[in-house]
Amino acid sequence: MRPSATSPRPGTPQQFDALRRFLADSGYTEAAVCRRLGISRLSQAARLRIGGPPPDGLDALIRLFVLEEPLPASCLPAEIAALAGALGLVETRGKLLAPTARLYPVQTVYVVSDLERSAKPGGGRVFSAISPQTEDFLQMTGERPCPACLELCAGAGAAALLAAQRYAVQAYAFDISPRCAAFAEFSRRLNGLRNLTVRRGDLYAPARGQTFDRILAHPPYVPSLRTAQVFRDGGDDGETLTRRIIEGLPEYLHPGGRLYLTAMLAEYPAESIESRLRRWLHHAAPEFDIVAVHRQRYDAGNFLFDNADPADIPAWRQLLEQRRITWFRYATVIVERHREAAAPITLTRAAGTAFTIAAAERALAAARRLEAADWLELCPVPAAPVERIVSHGLKNAAWVEDGCALRIERPFAVEVPANESAAALLARCDGRTAIRELGNESELRQWILAGLLEIA
Repeated sequence: MRPSATSPRPGTPQQFDALRRFLADSGYTEAAVCRRLGISRLSQAARLRIGGPPPDGLDALIRLFVLEEPLPASCLPAEIAALAGALGLVETRGKLLAPTARLYPVQTVYVVSDLERSAKPGGGRVFSAISPQTEDFLQMTGERPCPACLELCAGAGAAALLAAQRYAVQAYAFDISPRCAAFAEFSRRLNGLRNLTVRRGDLYAPARGQTFDRILAHPPYVPSLRTAQVFRDGGDDGETLTRRIIEGLPEYLHPGGRLYLTAMLAEYPAESIESRLRRWLHHAAPEFDIVAVHRQRYDAGNFLFDNADPADIPAWRQLLEQRRITWFRYATVIVERHREAAAPITLTRAAGTAFTIAAAERALAAARRLEAADWLELCPVPAAPVERIVSHGLKNAAWVEDGCALRIERPFAVEVPANESAAALLARCDGRTAIRELGNESELRQWILAGLLEIA
């Protein structure tokens, strides 16, 4: 299957250089677009329109390639209009230029995807990298330098483009869709990146025996009875691609390497999400640490009612009842492979108001330090301002204190039961006093693992 005629067309290095210079000279950056439109995230631009003749090149690029508005051909320099036409980014409609693809800045790279109003038959659409979901994923990938970084289910390839530009010696983008591969390759050339390789294939199939130090994945995760949109549909519980990605880690993730994955996972009553993630690693499970940060919770029935074909609702109800699925969790997961033999760590956290991927990385590092021989010398400190919550119950016509808890709300939402002595113990955790001096080692250890305390 070849990409359709409306795909961007390969150009010469000179053509890509000329287009890239025009984009840069016009100030076509993510920050500049957001400022011009008065928005905080580029994905909000879909709801905005700007009127009047474009006063400069930046407005022309925004209207043409972000807001998808046809413009008079005179709005772009003649040579740039001709170049965009030759590369398959615009077409002429009378005296107007009309976009045939979206071309937009994502952080520090340029990305090309299908127009939002285009719906490719058979699910072959290249999903926009300025969607809220992709913007969130790109904030959850970490940026430690690494030799080889792979983006799976790459789509438009934004994560791989950023990895190649910023921190990976060599980056790879794999996607099963030939259209996605064509668009990602176009974006690679547009950004002038020689250390990014785009390959087409099913998940790890194009790896050809290679291993990676970093794997990034934002797989299709919407529960579906059939695959109508490749970029969206993830099987009957939404986990088909997520499971296969994790099952492949023993073969494709290098020792010391990490997977960063954002997806939706089902809640089964008989098995926690974290236990299921570990089970998917099979015999190699002891070689891996897992951090699962729960971001949002969706009622399964409501979610499917809002997203499913109405004709499928009876089948969905039956499936949910059979599998006893009542909730879905939107989660960010880190899976790290040990460099050497070590006890496996599994952490579960709930995202708070200021959650970042760096907080999840710090949580794993703290849990690993607790496995060291000198862990009693560590100096804990509250991870954030702590609230002491006292609850009361009505007994014999009087309000009686019946419980106390310690709570933080960032970067994780944590609440642990605590009596008066525990509250006093927490007050002594100042980041300078070692666990050995504080005493109550078991309780402090549990608070660190829960995220109430961090290591100074």
